[in-house]
Amino acid sequence: MPYLKYAQYTGLILLTLFGLLCFIAYSPDLPTDIVDARYRSATSQFLLTDTGVRIHFRDEGNENGRPIILIHGAFSSLHAFEAWSNILGDQYRIISLDLPGHGLTGATPGNSYSNDIHLQAVHSVSQHLQLNRFTIGGNSMGGGVSWRYALKYPERIDAVILIASSGPMSWYKSTDEQAKTSPRPLVLQLLEQAWFRTVAESINPYYLVKWGLASAYHQQQSLTEMVIQRYTDMILRDGSRKAILSRSQSRRSTNNQSLDPSNIKQPVLILWGQEDLWIEVSQGRRLTSIIDHSQLIVYPDVGHLPMEEIPNISAKSVRNFLSELNPGKLPHLVKQQSIQ
Repeated sequence: MPYLKYAQYTGLILLTLFGLLCFIAYSPDLPTDIVDARYRSATSQFLLTDTGVRIHFRDEGNENGRPIILIHGAFSSLHAFEAWSNILGDQYRIISLDLPGHGLTGATPGNSYSNDIHLQAVHSVSQHLQLNRFTIGGNSMGGGVSWRYALKYPERIDAVILIASSGPMSWYKSTDEQAKTSPRPLVLQLLEQAWFRTVAESINPYYLVKWGLASAYHQQQSLTEMVIQRYTDMILRDGSRKAILSRSQSRRSTNNQSLDPSNIKQPVLILWGQEDLWIEVSQGRRLTSIIDHSQLIVYPDVGHLPMEEIPNISAKSVRNFLSELNPGKLPHLVKQQSIQ
């Protein structure tokens, strides 16, 4: 009996401390107009779709150059490609957008954030800009959107750039199986827990963002306080925190699960950091092995975000790749190489 009474008191104390922690860490959403004013740029545009989604995008660089649509990863925004836009914009027309549930696009009226919704967002922007044919590329989740788009609209795509890209859902092990083989970043493990997603809807995400980015960046000197704050503010934008958590919960439910990247017929450049803790480089090798006319470039001492960690080096890889493409002729690509 004394033991049971002690256990009850201990449980009550822990519950009280947890509640107090949640109260202290509570942070309300930030008004959309404040966040938008802080992070929109002179080139920011907003497209209102037929479904009521307001998509934030930028159309920058050489307006007469080859169009390239670039798509960010989960928890991120089009700002992930700012450096590439500045570097490659002399030669190429760079279009970047915030996917539904992210950045200044934010929450959608239907609160749906599946791969299908993301494909629709990309298609809406490309049609609005009257792009008949273009290169598409993306990082992580955005890479998954990119290769799915290339399969759904092959006539519109001339080349694909995959940066530490997600693959088909069938490639992923269950959470328990993966935990036994390769530990995942703590942030991802927590987001898979229903109780944590409930708590995360109300708490300030600053330290979660900081820890998550620290695991995504291997080149820690590239991770500045300004980057951490930008990610945090975007997540706190009214409705976005709930949208991102909803995406984390339902990312496996999609009508595109059966799509197979091996069916891509366009030239594909695959970029990966050797020290990627979010998606292992072995997945890059797997993608390269099944996609014809593909090339994998692995960067030593780089993590999950080559376009942010080593923008000049990774942008040069893109420029070299695109310079070898000729209309109607598939290039000869070296399957795998490392950049020292």
